[in-house]
Amino acid sequence: MKMSISPTGLYLHILKNAQGLIGTKCMLSPFKKMTFQFCIRSSCSVSSLYLHKNMTSLLSTNILVAQLSQKKTKASSSSHHLKSVRNLSRYALPPQNESKFNQGLGSLWSSLNVHKSGKYFCSSALSSIGNQASMRFSSSALHVRKGYPSSQKIVKPDVDVDAVLSEENIPKLRENINRRKMRLDIDILMQDYEKFREVRDVFQKVETEKQDITKKVKLLVGQFETTGKTSEAVKRMKTLTKRGRELREELSGLKDQWLDIEDKIMIQVLELPNWLDICTKEHENILLEHHKTCSSADQFIKEMEPPISYKDHVELASRLPDGNIHFRAVSPTAYYLEGRLAEAELSLTDHFSDQLLEAGFTPLSCPDMFKSVVVEGCGVDTEDPEQVLTLSCRGDLEDGDSPDSESSSTKTQPGSAGGPEWSITYHLTGVSHMAATAYITKNYIWEKSLPAKWYSVGRHYQPAKEDLNGPSLFNTCQSSRVQLCAATVNCSESDIMYQEMVDLLQRLYTPKTTSEIFPYGRMRSVPAPQLAMWESCRNEFQLWSPSLRKFITVAAVSKSNDFISKRLMIKHSGGHHVHMVHGYVADVTKLIACLLEQSQTKNGEVSLPLFQSFVEMK
Repeated sequence: MKMSISPTGLYLHILKNAQGLIGTKCMLSPFKKMTFQFCIRSSCSVSSLYLHKNMTSLLSTNILVAQLSQKKTKASSSSHHLKSVRNLSRYALPPQNESKFNQGLGSLWSSLNVHKSGKYFCSSALSSIGNQASMRFSSSALHVRKGYPSSQKIVKPDVDVDAVLSEENIPKLRENINRRKMRLDIDILMQDYEKFREVRDVFQKVETEKQDITKKVKLLVGQFETTGKTSEAVKRMKTLTKRGRELREELSGLKDQWLDIEDKIMIQVLELPNWLDICTKEHENILLEHHKTCSSADQFIKEMEPPISYKDHVELASRLPDGNIHFRAVSPTAYYLEGRLAEAELSLTDHFSDQLLEAGFTPLSCPDMFKSVVVEGCGVDTEDPEQVLTLSCRGDLEDGDSPDSESSSTKTQPGSAGGPEWSITYHLTGVSHMAATAYITKNYIWEKSLPAKWYSVGRHYQPAKEDLNGPSLFNTCQSSRVQLCAATVNCSESDIMYQEMVDLLQRLYTPKTTSEIFPYGRMRSVPAPQLAMWESCRNEFQLWSPSLRKFITVAAVSKSNDFISKRLMIKHSGGHHVHMVHGYVADVTKLIACLLEQSQTKNGEVSLPLFQSFVEMK
């Protein structure tokens, strides 16, 4: 849960014991503006609460927390905010309230009772918390609730809820989710969808009746002008007017219910994965395999069995006469390549760039940071720290201005004096499938210019995922990549483009003759459970790591069809969404590590001629 209060500069993060906040009432001093967001996904439910300015307390609410200082703060840097969060444990509940604190969220939601004020709202409390073990906090940057200014709707995803959740589509959804082994409950989604349909049908029925009454009132007004007012007509006018007021109030209540359920449905539907390609299986399929001078992969692996003790690339680099890998604590998993290894990185990058230029790709220089709407639109969970790096918000929380510039990462919603503030979150991805996609987001592409192919060279950023018990180039938050992206007119052209990119990887990483000495690698098709939610299929090229005794992915090609383009409004001039193919021909950092390890001799030294032949890849 995250509570943001402006202008006090107070951040409250409760990451542990989030199952309960019961037993202590929260009374807040008068303040100008407050945004209190509940983002809880339990059975994919979301509830949010926006309070209008000048409210002095949360009435009938058994929330929180502890006594918190209302002293205004003007933070000079984002580090101050982070420090405040780290020190928040000092304001934890006293020991006598800990048992109540852990009782559960159920009574919290049922006790929410805040009066409406202006156009801000308190959505319905969650009726069921569900399995707390699977509960996590969530929101959506793609879906903006109806009624908010259009300036907040950066994109409008093309999602037909009725088509996605139609009876004939549900079995396909279940099969897709089961094959991917995802933890999504379609039954809960369908229950919410049925409630949504019921409320929508009632709303439309009431709205139709209100429109009929409006027409009748207009007819009576016309009669008054022509024939005058009769007692019967006046009586009928009063009856219609009264009924109109009743319907207007009924519509107001129904609209809130409808929007609440629609929010829940849309966020759940946006979490549904892409359709799997026909070539995607439940188990990996080895498409290509090659191995140095050995006659088989089994023989190659057998040669690496003890008593030969293969060293990792970090130790091998330290033995190079003119190169090394230095890890420094200047940032998470930061490293420096020196001498021969830095030259190898530049040489490999130039080599792949030349190959892509010959293949007709257009170079594209991209930014490294992107808004949540782009990242989420590309199928990445912006709230999952294992999927994407998120930058801390910076700037003064009181007025939304950064301490050293007039820009800010937090802006007050235009045209809504005293309204809730919208926080713009940025994510650090570098060259990735999000980079080129952002370039064409919310765009119409001239159909005759398709297919279009781009490539980017630069740093790729991602959270470190493996604990390798020591510094390693296999587990860095940043690496050098040569990224690919292609946009096509339709599915058939996307299939052709996908196969072209796969063939390109094979040409780049496969020896041209049987006499060539080439690093041991393989091409595989990725099984459905290992695909990202935006991928319909993916092929990877992997190189063997003798130290880890497993294959490391150094290149990949993925097909997303029109999944991303529908979410980010990317169409061609023919009026249809473009189909996209993404990939990278080299994660140069991991590639160098694999080449180093495969260049070592039996005495634990690096064969420089062999390493150089690998780097040249000719």
